Amino acid sequence: MDARTAVALSAVAYDPDIVRALSGTLPTWRIVWIADKPVDDNMAFIARDPGGAYALAIRGTMMQFAAANVANWIEDLDVLSQVSWPDGDQESKLSGGAYKGLTGLQALTDSRGGTPLSMRDYLIGRAHEEALNLTITGHSLGGTLATVYAVWLHDELAAASVNATLSVWTFAAPAAGNTSFAARYDALFGASSYRCVMDFDVVPTFPVPDDMIAMMHTYVASPASDDTLRLTGLSVREWAYGIKGTEWLHGSRYAQTNTPTGSIRVDDAAAPKPPVTTLDAWLQTIASRHSVQNYVQAVAALAPNAPLAP
Repeated sequence: MDARTAVALSAVAYDPDIVRALSGTLPTWRIVWIADKPVDDNMAFIARDPGGAYALAIRGTMMQFAAANVANWIEDLDVLSQVSWPDGDQESKLSGGAYKGLTGLQALTDSRGGTPLSMRDYLIGRAHEEALNLTITGHSLGGTLATVYAVWLHDELAAASVNATLSVWTFAAPAAGNTSFAARYDALFGASSYRCVMDFDVVPTFPVPDDMIAMMHTYVASPASDDTLRLTGLSVREWAYGIKGTEWLHGSRYAQTNTPTGSIRVDDAAAPKPPVTTLDAWLQTIASRHSVQNYVQAVAALAPNAPLAP
């Protein structure tokens, strides 16, 4: 799958009418599984193209990016707690929010056939019938959960003794877990995983404290200006140091995936750029930089021979 198709599917996942949106955006694709309703605000669908390739698109957080809810977005990830990977691997840890998101995705069902069917059971069923070629994609929190679900699904497919070709495209995704989880993910998907980030998008730096602080310095005229960039009472710097404290408490540092291959950087020339020195300007800029529609436009604007995976 190419980046343009993956980001389009990620954008469709946000639409209140996914079936209509997919038909209008990618008319050759058809829905083969769609959740009856969100679980803990998690939503996803599976589509198939005429060539037999499948895509699982996971919705990101449904909210407007503004001062009143940035902290809610961070809490949605619950980065101040960490949970061991569900198979008993004590080294690999997820943020509390990423773990909650995984359980939400596991609980989604499609009842259109009469009997509620989970994504896992649908995909394992397809893998028993055909050579399953699946791309998992998502934007923002959807991208974070794409990395988590990909690892879990890989393990479930192996336990069911079926084979599948899995790849992952994420856009603007924060880190899901610690260095051990990132290493586990990269070992499984390093050659078939692509992480796209837009220049000056703050969100993908969460919750890696050093990355957060470095990005903050690109936005403000001086370190003192950080005092004006507050998320419900805490500055960006204070959030970063709070997460550092959490890492110390758990003995486990957050880390991004795709370290061996690096991120694919995209840019929207029309979006505002730093430096900014007021909270309103900061929020307007990161809202534009993080918008899924701006990711769609930025990826579509790339030259046909841009260094994106086929």
